Amino acid sequence: MAMRILIPTDFSEYADAALGMASEIPDITEALILHVTEGKADGTVKGKLEEDQNLLSSHGITARIRIVEQIKEPIDAVIRSVAEEERIDCIVVGARGRGKVGKYLLGSVSDNLLLNVSRDLLIMQYPRYVKNSMHPDIFDNVLIPIELSSISYEILALSLIHISEPTRPY
Repeated sequence: MAMRILIPTDFSEYADAALGMASEIPDITEALILHVTEGKADGTVKGKLEEDQNLLSSHGITARIRIVEQIKEPIDAVIRSVAEEERIDCIVVGARGRGKVGKYLLGSVSDNLLLNVSRDLLIMQYPRYVKNSMHPDIFDNVLIPIELSSISYEILALSLIHISEPTRPY
């Protein structure tokens, strides 16, 4: 099953880790790397986006770059709009590790996407990627919530196709 993903980036270590992990997801055929900026994007921004594009290309993923040079609305709204316009299957973002108190405060882009997005959303955990950076089993702990509808069972069945048996004892 071919999949088109959107990877928004602010060039943080969390966004870079999400990009690295996205390159390891099976069946990704096309990726759009998105950067939202308040003004004109300079050569440094374009250079970094081209580096990200080359990383994905080296994994056999056709990657495109898109820069949105206005920010009159929240960044998560821009991401949602681009995902709809580009007919993206899944948005891949990095999650910033916050403390016990911070995780209850909304406001980050990933939190707002989680609450408002109409596409599949994959939030990648940065510390896990760093810990397992030598070809990690990035999906060795998967949570698939279902609400007993027929579509949730279809999603569960499709997800189980891509999950292999653990290679190490727990």
